[in-house]
Amino acid sequence: MHLSTPEVDSKHRLKALDGWRAISILLILVTHMVPLSPRSWDIPINKCTGNIGMSLFFILSGFLITSNLYLRGDTVTFFIRRLFRILPLAWLYLLIVLPFLTSDLATWVAHLSFSVNYFPSLFFDPVTLHFWSLCVELHFYLFIGLMFALFGKRSLYALPLLWATASIRTILFLPTVSDEWMTTHIRIDEILAGCTLALIHLDPHAQRIRQIIARIPLLLLVPLVCVASWTRFWDFYWLRGIAAMLLIGHTLYLDRPWISKALESAFLFVIAELSYALYVLHPITMIGWLGSGDTLVRYLKRPLCIALTFALAYLSTHYFEARFIALGKTLAGRFVKKERPSGTDGQQLQL
Repeated sequence: MHLSTPEVDSKHRLKALDGWRAISILLILVTHMVPLSPRSWDIPINKCTGNIGMSLFFILSGFLITSNLYLRGDTVTFFIRRLFRILPLAWLYLLIVLPFLTSDLATWVAHLSFSVNYFPSLFFDPVTLHFWSLCVELHFYLFIGLMFALFGKRSLYALPLLWATASIRTILFLPTVSDEWMTTHIRIDEILAGCTLALIHLDPHAQRIRQIIARIPLLLLVPLVCVASWTRFWDFYWLRGIAAMLLIGHTLYLDRPWISKALESAFLFVIAELSYALYVLHPITMIGWLGSGDTLVRYLKRPLCIALTFALAYLSTHYFEARFIALGKTLAGRFVKKERPSGTDGQQLQL
């Protein structure tokens, strides 16, 4: 066991993060599709697993998006790639389900424009409620992309300060209304924690910080994430993003072969590859006949829902989304800037 700087492939993609992405989506699927504890229990396990899954999801998003801009340094290609990755499946899903749920123009506009997390009464639970996190994601993409376009690479170093500000605001003005937890300005602290971890990982002068993160005991971090995600301890919500960030960072910087082997397993890689489609599509498999009947009957049907979710995700990932991702890469390639001369923004980061 020793401290290390993890290997990064030719696309600057950390393989271990695929494992965390898979864990994140599996926790979310379990939360929504499998009863982990009776509702009468004092510890609602399903809520805890969902909160953990979303925290990991946001940390990964902040990490990967910040790394993308730090390494590629081009806002136009960033927007093209992100929009062609996220919008096609999300819009297709909405165009399929919304005609059966509403004809109200305001509801359509709020969903298709990804502003519905600020109008929670327009959600259709559970068919579109999960879109709140996609709203947060897209708002973050817009913010960080415009910030980078206006102020350049150095502006990324303002993200840790924004994270600290958002965390302090949450501590001082903890929301009491459940709907507020879906709004971007409340949940952005978890994404900003991931942005900060990306800068810690990429900055050659942050080796000391990486060593400190590596030395935090795993037996402390895992319980901390769980406790911060337990609804009884909402006053400590602000700890969730910090704990999740440190947990992911710990597995990156402390070389433990059994952790690396687990996170880089073929199984988790396949799940990670399907993760976006799994997230978007899974609610649709639990409506209609598959969602009918009393509690026992519904859960007896749940293995079929899970199998259908993975089948639809596989088809979407490989036969629908792949086409748009390829198109986005082609269009982005036309806007790639000529190689910059060596200098502060033009240097190649050595990892």
